[in-house]
Amino acid sequence: MSSSAYALPRSNGVRSWHAWSPEEDRHLRRLAGTGTLVSDIAEELGRSASAVRARAFELGLRLASGNRQD
Repeated sequence: MSSSAYALPRSNGVRSWHAWSPEEDRHLRRLAGTGTLVSDIAEELGRSASAVRARAFELGLRLASGNRQD
C-alpha cells in the first residue's frame, strides 16, 4: 500500500480530520438556526461544506441551501 493512502490532512486552514468540539457544535447549531448558508458556516468554522453538512446531519440540524449573492 502506498504511503499516500495515509496522507496527513492538508494545512490550508481547514480543520480536516479533527473531531468536532462541543463549542463548534454549539456554533453550528446557532448558525444553522439563523439560516446561515452552508458555505458561510464552513468558512466561519474553518471546515469544508461537506463536513458541515455531515455534522449537521449527525446532529439532526436543517441547513439553509442556496448560493451567496456577493
